[in-house]
Amino acid sequence: MTNERMRGVSESGAPHRVGGFRYSRAEDEWEWSDNVAAMHGYRPGEVVPTTELLLSHKHPDDRQYVSQTLDAIRTSGGPFSSRQRIVDTNGVTRSVVVVGQSDRDDNGEVSRVRSPRIHHGCRALIASTSMSIEASNSAGGVVRSRAWQ
Repeated sequence: MTNERMRGVSESGAPHRVGGFRYSRAEDEWEWSDNVAAMHGYRPGEVVPTTELLLSHKHPDDRQYVSQTLDAIRTSGGPFSSRQRIVDTNGVTRSVVVVGQSDRDDNGEVSRVRSPRIHHGCRALIASTSMSIEASNSAGGVVRSRAWQ
């Protein structure tokens, strides 16, 4: 998805699935879909995603929260959702909702994290995600949430 198209998606106010990622805990390796790379301002294959690169693209006010959320997801497992802001290579800030799942290996340790959906910019989706967060929290899932002014 081009930056121009991404801007149009953001301005429409409608939820859009724009890609996903996978993280392998054992190898400490990230995989981004082409659209997630573009969302960060990169061409597919231009960079090898790392935790440090991922955190460097978080809005400064969100970086500590996202780091803590990643630690919880990698150790506790289960479903998760998160609202955060990404700052791309051109300095454009985008609000995203990330929904995913941590999987456990045969020893019960978190082995990978996957997110088939990263939604970009939708107030209605963010509101509904807040309700889902409460429900998931009640069910014992690992969920972190935060609202912005």
